[in-house]
Amino acid sequence: QPMSVGAVLPVVLAWHVPASVDSSLKVFVQIINSDGRLVAQHDSPLVTTDQTGQDTEQDTEQVESYGILLPVDMPAGQYTLISGLYNPDEGGQRQRTVEERDHVVLEQLAVVDEGKCPATETTETGDD
Repeated sequence: QPMSVGAVLPVVLAWHVPASVDSSLKVFVQIINSDGRLVAQHDSPLVTTDQTGQDTEQDTEQVESYGILLPVDMPAGQYTLISGLYNPDEGGQRQRTVEERDHVVLEQLAVVDEGKCPATETTETGDD
């Protein structure tokens, strides 16, 4: 389903968090254009605690919700939503996936500018 410029894109991620995870890691969620350039992003600390706020002592699943504001000047088109982890204490070095990539592709995203959509225009017939 297409998203409109100026809207907030909701993103829900489920993570497998090992007990030995570095608690300084941050999650990034980014929208990339067809040229591979960053258009919008959201970064947050990786949650490494359980529901009681205690550090996890075993492997757990974490589910977190994020929101990315689609800029109002964002051109309509196709974009790629990606996510991953990085360590700000190591110069922003991205963590590698099991496939040795520095991010995962979440989905392809269609963005529309409803203010420029011809379907919203009306014409007058001149009949009074």
